[in-house]
Amino acid sequence: MLVLHGELDNWVPVPQTRELTAHLRAGSPSPDLSAELPGAQHGFDVFASPRFRAVVDGIEHFLAPLDDHEPAGSLRRR
Repeated sequence: MLVLHGELDNWVPVPQTRELTAHLRAGSPSPDLSAELPGAQHGFDVFASPRFRAVVDGIEHFLAPLDDHEPAGSLRRR
């Protein structure tokens, strides 16, 4: 799970996201990462920007180890 949250989000309070990520870490052995983006609002990813590009790069980096894995629930062909 990758959780990204804008530090200045006025729709979802940052502490709520911190509680979510703590809950995820306590209950799942799967990898997780949480990042609070300084100066970002709720919809920071609506428009392309240097911050948005950096977030996309981070998502790609987070997901890269999964490239060799079957998607959850997929049927492997034999």
